[in-house]
Amino acid sequence: MRQSDEGRGPIRKTYATSPNFGHGPIPLYTNSRLKGKFKKEAFTWDQTPLMTESWQEIYERLERRDKEIQHRILALPGSQRYLKTLVGAGASEAQVLRLLCFAVSKEKGFWRQPMRRKKRELESIADQLETVANHAQRVSLDPLSNGTLWLAMLCIGKWDDVKPASERSPAWLFGFMRLYAKNCRDKARAFGDLLRKYPPRQNRQMIDCLILEVWLRTRKYHDKEIAFLLTNAYEAVGRKREVTEDQIKKHRQRYVMPRIEAYLISHPVLPSSGTRDNQNP
Repeated sequence: MRQSDEGRGPIRKTYATSPNFGHGPIPLYTNSRLKGKFKKEAFTWDQTPLMTESWQEIYERLERRDKEIQHRILALPGSQRYLKTLVGAGASEAQVLRLLCFAVSKEKGFWRQPMRRKKRELESIADQLETVANHAQRVSLDPLSNGTLWLAMLCIGKWDDVKPASERSPAWLFGFMRLYAKNCRDKARAFGDLLRKYPPRQNRQMIDCLILEVWLRTRKYHDKEIAFLLTNAYEAVGRKREVTEDQIKKHRQRYVMPRIEAYLISHPVLPSSGTRDNQNP
C-alpha cells in the first residue's frame, strides 16, 4: 500500500487474472481520482466492474425487492379478493405472488445490452482481422518486401538467394487470421439470433409458469383472476399494461396447453378435485 501523490489517503490495489491471456495477476486500483476526489471503483482486466456484493447479499436484496412488489400488489384494489379466489381453489398464495413478481420484473433484460456490445465488438474485430490479413498478404506477396531482392539489386547479396515472394509469404498465418475472423463473425451472428428470438420467449416464460402453477394446484383455469393480478402487478412496478382475460386464454391455448396435454398423458389419473370437463380451453 502506498500513499497517493497528493496525500489524500492510500491507493489500494487488488488483483485479477486474465482468463484468456494468462499473464499472471494484473494490478487494479480500486480507487480512482475524479476531479481531485477519490471515486470508489473496481475494474477487472477487461474494464468490467468487479462484483462488490456477495451472492448472499444479492439474493437478500432481490428478496427484499420482491417482498416490496408483493406488498404493492396486495395494496391495489381487488388484488386480495382475486388472490383469495385462487387460494380457495387450492393455489399457493406465496408462489402466485412470487411468480407475479418474476413475470413483471424489469431485470429480465439485463443481459441484452452487454450482449449487444459484445456482438458489436466481435463484428469489429472480424472486420479488422480481415482487413489486416488482406493487407499483410498483399505486402508479403510484393517482391520489394523481401530483403534478399534489395541486397541483390545493390550488389550486396547474391541473385541465387532471391526467391519468389509466394514461397516466403506465410499464407498459413493469414489463413488462421481469416479463420478466427470467421469464428468471431459466426459468434456475433449467433448473438444476434439470440437477441432477436429469445426476449419474446423470456417475457412469456414466467406467465407460462404462473398459468401452469395455478392449473397444477387447482386443476382449473383461472384466466380472469390471472389477468387481473397481472394487470395490478404491472401497475405495482410502474408499468401501465392492461392484461385481459382473452389475452390470457389465447396465451394459454398457444403456449401452455401443449405442456398440460403432455402432463396429462404422463399422469393419466387426476385427483378427484377436478375433471377434464371443467378444463376447457
